[in-house]
This record gives sequence, structure tokens and C-alpha cells, in this order.
Amino acid sequence: MISFIVPALPDEKHLYDCLDSIYDDIREERDGSEIILVLKCEKEREEEFREKLKKYRDVLSFYFDKGNRSEARNLGAGYAKSDILTFVDADTQICKNFISTTKRDFAKGYAYVNYTTRPLDEEYLEKRRLLYYNRFMNLMQWFLTKAYVCRPYGFCMSVRKDICEAVAADGEIFSPKLAGHGEDSELGSRYGPYCRERGFKGRYEKGTKEERMIVKTSFRGWEKEGFWRGGVRMLVNVFLVPLLKRPLIGNWREKKI
Repeated sequence: MISFIVPALPDEKHLYDCLDSIYDDIREERDGSEIILVLKCEKEREEEFREKLKKYRDVLSFYFDKGNRSEARNLGAGYAKSDILTFVDADTQICKNFISTTKRDFAKGYAYVNYTTRPLDEEYLEKRRLLYYNRFMNLMQWFLTKAYVCRPYGFCMSVRKDICEAVAADGEIFSPKLAGHGEDSELGSRYGPYCRERGFKGRYEKGTKEERMIVKTSFRGWEKEGFWRGGVRMLVNVFLVPLLKRPLIGNWREKKI
């Protein structure tokens, strides 16, 4: 089974599409996988979400938290029942056979999995800059995985719970002060050396044509920043933030989760 951990703001445009994609694959797989949703919302809105989330009640547990995205992920990981943790952003959707493919990779001994991705809305492919970014990010993921470097991508990444707990800094898997500033790469700066010391490798997962193994995400940050500024932001967060352990570029999100 897999524990899917989803941090979200209450008015996230794609939240229910994200949950639907995970829910559909869990129902197909029937392996006991779960969704852990951590919502940041006002107290008076909690009942509203309890009602909206009834559809997923057989596989979903949800919590309300006032913290940032790193704190939400840490909270979700603490409640996870599975040895495999998949952190999914609320503007991201998994595709068919995600669970079976990911479990197969971990059964083969891989210690983490990064995934090939496409823009969430297919019409984005007509926007040349997003198509180029999509290809650039996939190339980066492929290169860093093949280079034996663990730099998981926050929009969707699968890792081992036991390794996360082993490399936790001050008891925290993700650094709260780096939420939105490459906290996923900073985790990788601890996760990767631990794996290399023990001979564990990661997998860049494309899946087969039959599996259609693709993760879709909105690329909203790149829409806001543009290709070049978005590329600089990614490179800084992937390489410099883990080294210096502090934010270097302002967060493009208005709210940090």
C-alpha cells in the first residue's frame, strides 16, 4: 500500500481533481492505500470540507492545520500507515497504474521514485514556454536520478518512510523554514547521501505505453514567473538552497503551503 499525503489550501482550484485521480487508482488497485489530506483553513470552514470529502471517506483521513506546506507534510507523514510515502501537491494528478508501478519499483529495491510529467491542461502544450519547461524538468529529473543524486520533486514524489525518519532533522522530515523554497530538494540533500552510503538507488519512472505512467501538474509557478525566471528559481532551489539551508528567492505563492 501507499500513503498519499496532500497538503492543500481551501480554495485550491484542482484539489478535487487531485483527490479523484488518487481515489480512482486506489479503487482499481484495492490494496489498502490511503489518502491523508492536510487542509489549511479557517475554523468556521471545517464543517464545509467534512461534507465535501464524504465521497472519499473509505480511503481518506483529513486534518486541519495552520502551518505551512512543510509542516502539513510532516503532519501527514506522522499519520501514514504505509512504508511508502507519496507526497502530492493539490494541483497535481496521478494517472492510471500509478500505485502498481510505484509498488513494483520499491519491490525492486529502489529507495525513491521521481516521475515523468506533463502539463495538467493539455492546451498548455500549445504554450511553447510550458512545453519547453516540461521537457527541461523531465530532463533534470532523469539526470539527477541517473547521477545517483536524490532530489525529489515536491509536486509528486515517492519515498520510504523509514529513510525519511532516519534522516529527519530535529525530528522534521521537511524543513518548515524552507516551505516553498526548495524544501523537497533540502530533504534530498539528506536523503541522497543516506541512500548512497547504503547502495540504494532511485528510479525515474516513465512507465510503459500500456501503463500511460504520467503525472500531470499545473506548472502555475512557471505560468506566473515565465520560463527563464522559473528556470533560475528551480536551479537555485535544487542546488543552492539545500547547501545554504535558507530561502534565497521570494516565494511566488501568496500563501505558503
